[in-house]
Amino acid sequence: MNSYTAPEHAKPQFFDPAPEPTIARPLTTATAVHTEPLPYGFIALFQTIETLRIPDRSFVLQFVAPHPGAGTSTIAAGFARAAAQSYRRPVLLIDAGAAHAATGPIEPIPTETAFLFAATIRRTPHHFPDPAAISLEERLADLRREYHAIVIDCPALGDSPEAITIARHCDGTALIAAAARSAARDVMAARDAITLVGGQVLGVVFNRERSYRPRWLGGRG
Repeated sequence: MNSYTAPEHAKPQFFDPAPEPTIARPLTTATAVHTEPLPYGFIALFQTIETLRIPDRSFVLQFVAPHPGAGTSTIAAGFARAAAQSYRRPVLLIDAGAAHAATGPIEPIPTETAFLFAATIRRTPHHFPDPAAISLEERLADLRREYHAIVIDCPALGDSPEAITIARHCDGTALIAAAARSAARDVMAARDAITLVGGQVLGVVFNRERSYRPRWLGGRG
């Protein structure tokens, strides 16, 4: 994690993967890999975040929304594809739908997109400690040696308190907001919660609308 500390009252940067970031079907680690052309909005989002990171160093980026239904998996998968196509080096997309403090092996599998791999974190069904489980921080440290970028698709903060914990192990977090539905207080509360545990919010991605800007950002929505 880099040493950036956001000013107490500073607002995060805002970027919009327009035009039309929402594609025909939801993208998850299972469906994100396909041969359709990548919408320009994802490429623009990748280029924006790329300017905020430390060059020539592997990084871990978290995508998370304050509430369900914002399209986090779509954005995370699109970003991961753009990163793989741009870097032409291994990129890992992790579905962290069941992430927790200690995790068993994360087993990446290749996808149809060159250089893009996918994996899932799942809870083990038994009630006894998994002897193969290590901390998520250790697991990510190992993966950094193999992948140039690790993209973590997290469940909404409202559904998964673990998503806030994951933020502290990432180099940055992109908050996903449904442009017509996400309230400013929810976005700012999510930013503050992540910052409190030592995470760094890079900005907010507005999804679900082609050309919408909420009133609290000076728009007419």
